[in-house]
Amino acid sequence: MDTYDRAILDVLQREGRIPNVQLASRVHLSESACLRRVRALEKAGLIERYTAVVDQQRAGIPGNVFVSITLQRQDQADLQRFEDALLATGGFVR
Repeated sequence: MDTYDRAILDVLQREGRIPNVQLASRVHLSESACLRRVRALEKAGLIERYTAVVDQQRAGIPGNVFVSITLQRQDQADLQRFEDALLATGGFVR
Protein backbone atom coordinates (compact mmCIF):
# COMPACT_ATOMS: atom_id res chain seq x y z
CA MET A 1 0.00 0.00 0.00
CA ASP A 2 1.43 3.35 -1.03
CA THR A 3 0.46 7.01 -0.68
CA TYR A 4 -2.06 6.76 -3.53
CA ASP A 5 -3.83 3.84 -1.88
CA ARG A 6 -3.91 5.67 1.44
CA ALA A 7 -5.32 8.76 -0.27
CA ILE A 8 -8.01 6.67 -1.96
CA LEU A 9 -8.98 5.06 1.34
CA ASP A 10 -9.06 8.44 3.06
CA VAL A 11 -11.46 9.90 0.50
CA LEU A 12 -13.66 6.78 0.35
CA GLN A 13 -14.02 6.70 4.14
CA ARG A 14 -15.54 10.18 4.03
CA GLU A 15 -17.33 9.93 0.68
CA GLY A 16 -18.04 6.31 -0.20
CA ARG A 17 -20.25 7.19 -3.16
CA ILE A 18 -17.85 9.59 -4.86
CA PRO A 19 -17.70 8.96 -8.63
CA ASN A 20 -14.41 7.50 -9.86
CA VAL A 21 -13.81 10.60 -12.02
CA GLN A 22 -13.83 12.84 -8.94
CA LEU A 23 -11.89 10.34 -6.82
CA ALA A 24 -9.16 10.11 -9.45
CA SER A 25 -8.93 13.89 -9.61
CA ARG A 26 -8.68 14.19 -5.82
CA VAL A 27 -5.88 11.65 -5.52
CA HIS A 28 -4.08 12.84 -8.68
CA LEU A 29 -4.38 9.66 -10.73
CA SER A 30 -5.87 8.85 -14.12
CA GLU A 31 -9.39 7.44 -13.99
CA SER A 32 -8.30 3.98 -15.12
CA ALA A 33 -5.40 3.80 -12.63
CA CYS A 34 -7.67 4.93 -9.82
CA LEU A 35 -10.35 2.36 -10.65
CA ARG A 36 -7.72 -0.41 -10.85
CA ARG A 37 -6.44 0.56 -7.40
CA VAL A 38 -9.95 0.68 -5.88
CA ARG A 39 -10.72 -2.78 -7.27
CA ALA A 40 -7.40 -4.09 -5.93
CA LEU A 41 -8.14 -2.63 -2.49
CA GLU A 42 -11.57 -4.30 -2.55
CA LYS A 43 -10.10 -7.63 -3.67
CA ALA A 44 -7.42 -7.47 -0.95
CA GLY A 45 -10.11 -6.91 1.68
CA LEU A 46 -8.92 -3.43 2.63
CA ILE A 47 -12.33 -2.14 1.55
CA GLU A 48 -14.86 -4.48 3.13
CA ARG A 49 -18.08 -2.75 2.10
CA TYR A 50 -19.75 0.56 1.40
CA THR A 51 -22.30 1.76 3.95
CA ALA A 52 -24.70 4.60 4.61
CA VAL A 53 -24.81 6.51 7.88
CA VAL A 54 -28.45 7.24 8.68
CA ASP A 55 -29.46 10.45 10.45
CA GLN A 56 -31.55 8.93 13.26
CA GLN A 57 -33.50 12.10 13.96
CA ARG A 58 -34.55 12.65 10.35
CA ALA A 59 -35.43 8.96 9.97
CA GLY A 60 -37.69 9.15 13.03
CA ILE A 61 -35.57 6.71 14.98
CA PRO A 62 -35.35 7.63 18.66
CA GLY A 63 -31.96 8.04 20.30
CA ASN A 64 -29.88 5.16 21.63
CA VAL A 65 -30.22 4.04 25.21
CA PHE A 66 -27.69 1.97 27.10
CA VAL A 67 -28.92 0.21 30.23
CA SER A 68 -26.96 -1.74 32.79
CA ILE A 69 -28.88 -4.24 34.90
CA THR A 70 -27.56 -6.25 37.83
CA LEU A 71 -29.48 -9.28 39.07
CA GLN A 72 -29.18 -10.53 42.62
CA ARG A 73 -29.14 -14.12 41.39
CA GLN A 74 -28.35 -15.55 38.00
CA ASP A 75 -29.69 -19.07 38.14
CA GLN A 76 -31.60 -20.31 35.10
CA ALA A 77 -35.07 -19.75 36.63
CA ASP A 78 -34.32 -16.13 37.57
CA LEU A 79 -32.78 -15.39 34.18
CA GLN A 80 -35.84 -16.87 32.46
CA ARG A 81 -38.24 -14.76 34.58
CA PHE A 82 -36.21 -11.65 33.76
CA GLU A 83 -36.25 -12.41 30.01
CA ASP A 84 -40.00 -13.18 30.11
CA ALA A 85 -40.65 -9.83 31.85
CA LEU A 86 -38.69 -7.98 29.17
CA LEU A 87 -40.49 -9.79 26.36
CA ALA A 88 -43.86 -9.00 27.96
CA THR A 89 -43.10 -5.25 27.85
CA GLY A 90 -42.02 -5.36 24.22
CA GLY A 91 -38.67 -3.87 25.22
CA PHE A 92 -36.48 -6.80 24.31
CA VAL A 93 -35.58 -8.14 20.89
CA ARG A 94 -33.91 -11.50 20.51
